[in-house]
Amino acid sequence: MNLQKVLLQIIKIASCQSCRYGNFCPFVDIDNEVFCLKDIEVNDKRDVCDVFSSHTSLEKRRRHLLDFCPNYMPISEEYYTYNDWN
Repeated sequence: MNLQKVLLQIIKIASCQSCRYGNFCPFVDIDNEVFCLKDIEVNDKRDVCDVFSSHTSLEKRRRHLLDFCPNYMPISEEYYTYNDWN
């Protein structure tokens, strides 16, 4: 169930999972895990795969789904995000 779709439209959840920088790993699905790609431009799933194939510093980008930071930006159609929030 997508929690955001069940809530009233005026209620928005601000967390790493609903952030435009929060991307899932395209190779393995681990519960409660998302990666912050705030300083990396991704335009499609191929770009995300390239990031996860070539970056050795992914551990410092690992977050929990409901974590929050001051860099939060909501997911939008103008910016590609590889996760299932919308």
